[in-house]
Amino acid sequence: EIEHVEDVSKIRSNIEEYLRSLGLSDKFIFDFLIATAEAINNALVHHGSGSYMLLTREDYIYSYISDKGQGIPISNLASAIFKKDFSTKDALGAGYRIILSKAHNVYIKYTNGVKILIEFEV
Repeated sequence: EIEHVEDVSKIRSNIEEYLRSLGLSDKFIFDFLIATAEAINNALVHHGSGSYMLLTREDYIYSYISDKGQGIPISNLASAIFKKDFSTKDALGAGYRIILSKAHNVYIKYTNGVKILIEFEV
Protein backbone atom coordinates (compact mmCIF):
# COMPACT_ATOMS: atom_id res chain seq x y z
CA GLU A 1 0.00 0.00 0.00
CA ILE A 2 1.06 3.57 -0.74
CA GLU A 3 -0.16 5.96 1.92
CA HIS A 4 2.77 8.21 2.84
CA VAL A 5 5.68 9.86 1.07
CA GLU A 6 8.01 7.55 3.03
CA ASP A 7 6.43 4.57 1.29
CA VAL A 8 8.00 5.68 -2.01
CA SER A 9 11.56 5.24 -0.73
CA LYS A 10 10.70 1.86 0.84
CA ILE A 11 9.20 0.63 -2.42
CA ARG A 12 12.18 1.95 -4.40
CA SER A 13 14.62 0.13 -2.09
CA ASN A 14 12.71 -3.14 -2.38
CA ILE A 15 12.54 -2.84 -6.17
CA GLU A 16 16.22 -2.00 -6.48
CA GLU A 17 17.21 -4.96 -4.31
CA TYR A 18 15.08 -7.32 -6.38
CA LEU A 19 16.29 -6.00 -9.76
CA ARG A 20 19.93 -6.19 -8.63
CA SER A 21 19.36 -9.82 -7.60
CA LEU A 22 18.35 -10.48 -11.22
CA GLY A 23 21.66 -9.01 -12.42
CA LEU A 24 20.06 -6.18 -14.39
CA SER A 25 22.12 -3.18 -15.49
CA ASP A 26 22.33 0.04 -13.52
CA LYS A 27 20.66 1.90 -16.42
CA PHE A 28 17.73 -0.53 -16.50
CA ILE A 29 17.30 -0.23 -12.72
CA PHE A 30 17.52 3.58 -12.85
CA ASP A 31 14.95 3.87 -15.66
CA PHE A 32 12.59 1.41 -13.96
CA LEU A 33 12.84 3.24 -10.63
CA ILE A 34 12.31 6.68 -12.18
CA ALA A 35 9.20 5.60 -14.10
CA THR A 36 7.79 3.73 -11.11
CA ALA A 37 8.41 6.57 -8.66
CA GLU A 38 6.69 9.04 -10.99
CA ALA A 39 3.57 6.87 -11.18
CA ILE A 40 3.56 6.31 -7.41
CA ASN A 41 3.99 10.04 -6.81
CA ASN A 42 1.04 10.71 -9.13
CA ALA A 43 -1.12 8.42 -6.97
CA LEU A 44 -0.01 10.24 -3.81
CA VAL A 45 -0.27 13.79 -5.16
CA HIS A 46 -3.54 13.37 -7.02
CA HIS A 47 -5.37 10.94 -4.75
CA GLY A 48 -3.44 10.63 -1.49
CA SER A 49 -2.97 6.86 -1.57
CA GLY A 50 -2.76 3.81 -3.81
CA SER A 51 -1.19 0.40 -4.16
CA TYR A 52 1.85 -1.02 -5.93
CA MET A 53 2.84 -4.40 -7.34
CA LEU A 54 5.92 -5.54 -9.21
CA LEU A 55 5.10 -8.22 -11.77
CA THR A 56 7.31 -10.39 -13.95
CA ARG A 57 6.53 -12.45 -17.02
CA GLU A 58 9.07 -14.08 -19.31
CA ASP A 59 11.28 -11.23 -20.58
CA TYR A 60 9.22 -8.41 -19.04
CA ILE A 61 9.06 -6.65 -15.71
CA TYR A 62 6.09 -4.45 -14.85
CA SER A 63 5.17 -1.85 -12.29
CA TYR A 64 1.46 -1.79 -11.52
CA ILE A 65 0.13 1.22 -9.64
CA SER A 66 -3.51 1.80 -8.82
CA ASP A 67 -5.52 4.35 -6.88
CA LYS A 68 -9.15 5.33 -6.46
CA GLY A 69 -8.76 8.78 -8.03
CA GLN A 70 -10.55 10.05 -11.12
CA GLY A 71 -7.40 10.44 -13.19
CA ILE A 72 -6.69 13.06 -15.79
CA PRO A 73 -9.76 13.87 -17.86
CA ILE A 74 -9.46 12.28 -21.30
CA SER A 75 -9.62 15.76 -22.84
CA ASN A 76 -6.41 16.67 -20.96
CA LEU A 77 -4.51 13.38 -21.40
CA ALA A 78 -2.62 14.45 -24.54
CA SER A 79 -1.56 17.66 -22.79
CA ALA A 80 -0.41 15.70 -19.75
CA ILE A 81 1.77 13.54 -21.96
CA PHE A 82 3.11 16.03 -24.48
CA LYS A 83 2.96 19.54 -22.98
CA LYS A 84 5.82 20.64 -20.79
CA ASP A 85 4.79 21.60 -17.24
CA PHE A 86 1.13 20.59 -17.67
CA SER A 87 -0.56 19.66 -14.40
CA THR A 88 -4.05 19.56 -12.97
CA LYS A 89 -2.62 20.13 -9.46
CA ASP A 90 0.27 22.02 -7.89
CA ALA A 91 2.90 19.70 -9.35
CA LEU A 92 5.71 19.88 -11.89
CA GLY A 93 3.58 18.29 -14.59
CA ALA A 94 6.26 16.00 -16.02
CA GLY A 95 5.13 12.62 -14.63
CA TYR A 96 3.61 10.95 -17.69
CA ARG A 97 6.29 12.37 -20.01
CA ILE A 98 9.01 10.93 -17.78
CA ILE A 99 7.27 7.57 -17.51
CA LEU A 100 6.85 7.33 -21.29
CA SER A 101 10.48 8.31 -21.91
CA LYS A 102 11.77 5.44 -19.73
CA ALA A 103 9.29 2.57 -20.26
CA HIS A 104 8.79 0.35 -23.28
CA ASN A 105 5.00 0.54 -22.98
CA VAL A 106 2.51 2.18 -20.65
CA TYR A 107 -1.10 1.09 -20.20
CA ILE A 108 -3.62 3.29 -18.40
CA LYS A 109 -7.13 2.28 -17.40
CA TYR A 110 -9.75 4.51 -15.83
CA THR A 111 -12.24 2.13 -14.21
CA ASN A 112 -12.97 2.38 -10.49
CA GLY A 113 -9.91 4.61 -10.16
CA VAL A 114 -6.68 4.82 -12.12
CA LYS A 115 -4.59 1.80 -12.99
CA ILE A 116 -1.25 2.15 -14.72
CA LEU A 117 0.89 -0.72 -15.93
CA ILE A 118 4.44 0.22 -16.88
CA GLU A 119 6.18 -2.38 -19.04
CA PHE A 120 9.92 -2.88 -19.37
CA GLU A 121 11.49 -5.48 -21.62
CA VAL A 122 14.47 -7.16 -19.96
